[in-house]
Amino acid sequence: MRKNLNLTVIGASRDINNAICDLLPKHFNSVFSLQRKHLSKEDNEYGHIIENSEAIILDISTAEKKNTEEITYVNEWDEKIPVIAIGTYTERVFADSIIKKGAAAYLSFNSFADELEDALENILNNKKYICKQINSQSSR
Repeated sequence: MRKNLNLTVIGASRDINNAICDLLPKHFNSVFSLQRKHLSKEDNEYGHIIENSEAIILDISTAEKKNTEEITYVNEWDEKIPVIAIGTYTERVFADSIIKKGAAAYLSFNSFADELEDALENILNNKKYICKQINSQSSR
């Protein structure tokens, strides 16, 4: 995987931030953490942070009812920036809907720490990624 990436994390929980900190020295040049309120269309002060990112991690575990709106909004800044959505649902139909709405990857909250590096590798090579937990369920 490429090193010195610029990453933006939006709405992340402590667990997600800890996993990113573990990878920080290996892969990231900078990591910006934004609160969900900074995605407001009225508050475009943070748009330059999103635009300068090579990947975005969007924690949708606390806002899953609005998750597709957030993914759409992030893609409106720059659709070329891949978004990794992290949520609590583990059903294939949900993961597929998140990908259809514009996310490049979907990780389960329970497995994201183990799969974050694989997901980044895939999305930076223009490939979609769905966590192994969901993929193993669909192959049964």
